Amino acid sequence: LRRFQVLQFCKNQKDNQILKAFKKRIRKRKRLLEFKI
Repeated sequence: LRRFQVLQFCKNQKDNQILKAFKKRIRKRKRLLEFKI
């Protein structure tokens, strides 16, 4: 059970990193769009 929890935690951390990177990318894209306007 403990090992499973650790695996879940690692997976969540990875998902969070991916999510953060994705949000950052979206923010950059929005900024670029604002510059174009």
